[in-house]
Amino acid sequence: MAEKQEMLIKADVEADQPTKVKVEADQPQEKGIIAGIKKLRGQIYMLFATLLSSAVFLQTKLLFKDSAITPYEINYWVGILLMIVQYFALRIKGVDIFYIPKECRTAIIIRTVLGYVSNGCMYAGLKTLSLSKVTLLFWTQPVFVGILGWYILGERFTKFDVLGILLVFNGVILIANPFEESVDYKQYPYETIGSIFTLFGAVTSAGAMISIRSLGGKVDSLLMTMYWAMGNALFSPLNLGIKIANEEMTTEYGWFEIFRVLCILISMFGYMQMQTLAYVSDKAVRVAPVATFVLILNCMADMIILGTKPSLMQIMGGILIISTNFGLSTLKCIGVI
Repeated sequence: MAEKQEMLIKADVEADQPTKVKVEADQPQEKGIIAGIKKLRGQIYMLFATLLSSAVFLQTKLLFKDSAITPYEINYWVGILLMIVQYFALRIKGVDIFYIPKECRTAIIIRTVLGYVSNGCMYAGLKTLSLSKVTLLFWTQPVFVGILGWYILGERFTKFDVLGILLVFNGVILIANPFEESVDYKQYPYETIGSIFTLFGAVTSAGAMISIRSLGGKVDSLLMTMYWAMGNALFSPLNLGIKIANEEMTTEYGWFEIFRVLCILISMFGYMQMQTLAYVSDKAVRVAPVATFVLILNCMADMIILGTKPSLMQIMGGILIISTNFGLSTLKCIGVI
């Protein structure tokens, strides 16, 4: 009887073995899919950052359109409010806001200064240029990020990375459409100065992103953004004081200004967090091209809100940018690159 029971148990074990083998055979495939999705984590973060970035552009342009507020004032108020929000967020997370590892301090200072300069230049561009012109000039940033990532961080360029940057940059030119439409000089008399500011903002923004990438996640993303906000709050009054010394100016604040500044604050807070996570999670050269989706979003905002009519070149540029980023993401997910 005992021998019969032993034979039955052995038969049951042998019957179960094919099922176990099947489960084990399926496990590597499941891990492969999860690994592929994790490879896109940086690009997903950047996609959300792009949506919020577009909101910052649009809200700022609408504010400048109907208010006498200056770029320095926006930088100042957003900086102050961001510091308050991030302070409480860091307290909840239990992060010491006064402790930064010694090896990370230089990168934090660079990120703070360059981030302030970049933001100020972008606002100056939105004050003195059309939305499409600012979009074109500022979002040459991915090209500078790729170049600085290779030169400073030693990130390797593959043929796919180079091709992606070239295609996306061509898409930027097509969708912003700089060759068919000229800006009215009476409406934008400081176009040349605004263009210089915006281009310099693109370069300094790329430098700020590379400094984030160099930290490699050693500093909490909220803490990095808090120090950036602190830089805005400290440096903006200096610039505003110089402007007031050169010309008499008074800004009247109403509910419209308060509402727009709060919208910019919320969008900027989310944008900074998502952007920081993106550059910490993946190579700068692979993450940066995703940010160019803001061109499509801004053009859609121009059409729907500001009444801009898209041209064939703008449509072609949008298709080029979407197809390039989707293609790179797909190749990365399946492990080709």
